[in-house]
Amino acid sequence: VTQSTGESQACLALATQRRARACVVPCCYGQLVGGEDHGRGGGVVRGQQPRSLAFRALLGEEGEAAFRAVIKGADCVAVGRGGAFDAAAAGFLTAQRCMRLVDADRLLAACEAWRCG
Repeated sequence: VTQSTGESQACLALATQRRARACVVPCCYGQLVGGEDHGRGGGVVRGQQPRSLAFRALLGEEGEAAFRAVIKGADCVAVGRGGAFDAAAAGFLTAQRCMRLVDADRLLAACEAWRCG
């Protein structure tokens, strides 16, 4: 389990390569589309695109910008009145949907690698 996005990506890549089970808890989704390559490995690069063949096929080239917008949306602020966390806040609900899509793409990529590799 890790919280750093770069380490999360590297952990997923290694687990997929070794066909091992892993539990990864990413936190900073927005770094996946940031303007800086942090050199962390595991596929964290500027302008992150979908990792799975399924998402790439579904979105096509013109959908890559939309996928980056989804990644950015996963970093939406989730606070309510007074600055406290609010699970019903529109920002959190948007971020939650976006996180689920990014995570689904990562899981599909791992499944594709296991079945095809």
